[in-house]
Amino acid sequence: VMAAAEGKSRTIASKLIRGLQGDETWHTDELTAVVHWMRQGVAVVFGVVWGIIPLQGLLGVVLFFLVNVSAVPMICSTMLSVDMDKMGTALSNELSKEGFMASIALFLVAWILTYTALHDE
Repeated sequence: VMAAAEGKSRTIASKLIRGLQGDETWHTDELTAVVHWMRQGVAVVFGVVWGIIPLQGLLGVVLFFLVNVSAVPMICSTMLSVDMDKMGTALSNELSKEGFMASIALFLVAWILTYTALHDE
């Protein structure tokens, strides 16, 4: 069981590394996995930044929502060298939803923990 888990983590890591290198050939499942994990990374980074600033309330949530929605096209076009215009509508919609709710939850956890650790009175 441990070897299978290690193999899977290596696969995810290799996909992320491949994504950062800008490989131009992608299978749908690989692309969705890379977009999912990159979106989670964006969520952690912005959660920590929002906690350090300190940003509070609905403004922080709305700003992250805008960042989260715009992250997928930006990641696909710049980092992954995927032409969003040539991609089908179904795949584009799938990528837009991939990891969306998980990234919001992760963002909120990072934001709350960072804010509480630095600014708790």
